[in-house]
Amino acid sequence: MYQPILVAAITFLITILGTIANVLVLLAAFRMSSMSSSFGIITKNQAVCNTIMCLIFLLYVCPMQLRAIILASNKEMHEVLKKRKKTTSSVLFVSS
Repeated sequence: MYQPILVAAITFLITILGTIANVLVLLAAFRMSSMSSSFGIITKNQAVCNTIMCLIFLLYVCPMQLRAIILASNKEMHEVLKKRKKTTSSVLFVSS
């Protein structure tokens, strides 16, 4: 049960750190006058694309992973409650 939570946490941390790092690279590239060359343009484009990919993972993949964990725990809880219902009803039937 803890493995999906760990995967979601790792994905969340990596995407947050990636987004912050790429935004900082983009800001630094815009502030430096030496980044107006073709290398600077390529660097800015790469930072923008990486930021978009990190945001997609942050806003789409992480919630999907968390939703899967919630649904799995709800299904397990439903099964536990079903078993309890069966055992309590049989106990009540035997005792009465």
